[in-house]
Amino acid sequence: MKRLHNPLFITSITLIALSLIVFGPFVGNEFVSLDDSYLIYANAAVKTFSIRNVFHVFTHYDPQLYIPLTFLSFQLSAAIFGMHAIAFHAVNLLLHCANVILVLLIIRRLSGNLFIASVTAALFAIHPIQTEVVLWAAARKDLLSGLFFLLSTLWYLKFREHSLRKKNLYVSVLFYGLGLLSKVSIIMLPVWLLLIDYLHKRPLKKPVFIEKIPYAVLAAVFAVIAVIGKSRILESSGNLTNVLLVFKSAAFYIEKFFWPLGLSVGYPYTSSGSLVADFGLSVLLVSALVCLMIILLYRRNRFAAFGLATYFLLPAPSFTTFWKNGTLFFASDRYVYLASIGFFAFVSVVLNLLKNRMQQRKLSALPLYAVTSVLLIALMVITHAQGAVWADTESLYRNNLRFYPDSVMVETNLGLELQHKGKKTEARQHYLHAIELDPHSVEAYFDLSSLEAEEGKTAEADTLKLRIIDAVAADHLRSPADLRPLLWLVGKLERMGKVDESVRLLRKLIALAPQYPEPHELLAQWYRAKGKDADAKAEFEIAAAQGSKDPKTYYYLVEYYSTGSGTTLQIINALQKGVDLDPGNQAARSKLEELKAVSK
Repeated sequence: MKRLHNPLFITSITLIALSLIVFGPFVGNEFVSLDDSYLIYANAAVKTFSIRNVFHVFTHYDPQLYIPLTFLSFQLSAAIFGMHAIAFHAVNLLLHCANVILVLLIIRRLSGNLFIASVTAALFAIHPIQTEVVLWAAARKDLLSGLFFLLSTLWYLKFREHSLRKKNLYVSVLFYGLGLLSKVSIIMLPVWLLLIDYLHKRPLKKPVFIEKIPYAVLAAVFAVIAVIGKSRILESSGNLTNVLLVFKSAAFYIEKFFWPLGLSVGYPYTSSGSLVADFGLSVLLVSALVCLMIILLYRRNRFAAFGLATYFLLPAPSFTTFWKNGTLFFASDRYVYLASIGFFAFVSVVLNLLKNRMQQRKLSALPLYAVTSVLLIALMVITHAQGAVWADTESLYRNNLRFYPDSVMVETNLGLELQHKGKKTEARQHYLHAIELDPHSVEAYFDLSSLEAEEGKTAEADTLKLRIIDAVAADHLRSPADLRPLLWLVGKLERMGKVDESVRLLRKLIALAPQYPEPHELLAQWYRAKGKDADAKAEFEIAAAQGSKDPKTYYYLVEYYSTGSGTTLQIINALQKGVDLDPGNQAARSKLEELKAVSK
């Protein structure tokens, strides 16, 4: 019964109720094709819970992020509840509720003030900018990593509060490791813990840094894993652009905290104007906030400065992910899920100062409470409206186009969704608009060609396939995944009898992206069929140097080297690589052993 009168307990129940009221009506939303498809409902490793699939998710990327624990949670959801969107959304909402309570407990400990903690947690619970993370099934990785980030922080605080008991520190490190296995975006936790030490005026001496060594080791390991995953698709927009986009992102999120309208799934940068002119205000705003943070530190208002520092620190890993699928995005709501805690804490401090001033002047604080309540209710109404945006894929993309009508990627994706729904006339309009916006939009040409073929317009479909050859550019070939549809087109053109066009596309792919072995292999095959053995051998050698995974490449080289154009060592090395890739080939294995025996 005492618990029922405990203010912290009452606040916790209220916050959970608010979260359920705001997001509960939308747990019945559908999956959306954006990421939900390849991460969840079309992912063979998620559909079936087995030892083999568990091993798979712990040894593969997604394809760019290493999130095995998130995949494991997807597997368990599917195994227990089936592949139903409502189950995945319900789990996401429960994770968010847990995070809300952890925010309340942590800010209560850090600030020593229940009002500040309550307002911070309330804003974190129901603010519209959180909609993307809570209602997007694929955003489980942000919720799960956030949960472990907060648990790690809470146990670190327990470690601090209980005479530096090592057991609590080890539990904190364990939670940090689990969080990194969910998503590496929480990698800045060790720095945040140092900020907490500074906030509480703990001397930043050797023991403090020694405590952070296990966190730093985990951070270093997962940073390497993340870089390996990202390096396969990493795109650069130039140093100046990247720096300016950091300012743009930081200022944009602040704008949305105060004016959370026009929220979208990703914010593509479509302006063709000057970056400096476009981002000038952002630079000024962020610079002003940094100056304010310094002033707050000087005036000994550490917690307010800590809130701003948290806001700037936690999204830092996202500043390397502006480019996605050939489109420049300057912000995504999910990137500030945890970082919002800092800004909301800063706002709560300001409200608390106003409350204290009113009380000092013998004024009633009821007007402040009333205004705060009205603002929270207004935010809940906006969040409810934003929840409907995530009802299905079509709603999501239509909302995106409302605010970014010049986004080629969104036009193409919406067209594909409409095509799947049988709305072919409207789908064609979106494909054509995408091509009008970007004549080099390979994806739009592919999808429009598919639509024409569906409607029996073979000539139009074939013409579009030919136009792809001229449309493809270097920025369409940033990863092996980008290459696959174009290699399919090479084969398709050949089957259509357009061999010259097929070869022209191959040569263009090699010129634009010579680092991929597959185009060299296909061109070598063409040379071989034409009897141009010298050219074929040269292309096979390039493919081998690029790390070809096709054993036939090495077997062909063995054939060429064996005619007198290669040494015994070259033959052995090529045969060895072929056997490594094709261990079941007994004839090749026997030949390799024979050559090795002779060469000794």
